[in-house]
Amino acid sequence: MTAHTDADGARIGGFKLIKSVSTQGSETKPGKITVTLEAPKEEISTGPYTLGDLLAAFNAHQEGNQSVVLRALMPTNVIPDISRVVTEDE
Repeated sequence: MTAHTDADGARIGGFKLIKSVSTQGSETKPGKITVTLEAPKEEISTGPYTLGDLLAAFNAHQEGNQSVVLRALMPTNVIPDISRVVTEDE
């Protein structure tokens, strides 16, 4: 593992958040969050990988209908609600 990788993937940087929309769910269908990210190709950092590797990973997720993990830097002035955290004992 390196500064740009972890056990199950790579850190990707350079994207800017263009839009984030949250819709309320109902009894018949769940709510959704739509996130739009954008970056000039030359500003995307992928560590030891190439942009082609990143696009191949995105295609694999889309074709397999797999979820994508995003990492967001949290504000330092917000205290997380630890009561919602589930431990392995529960």
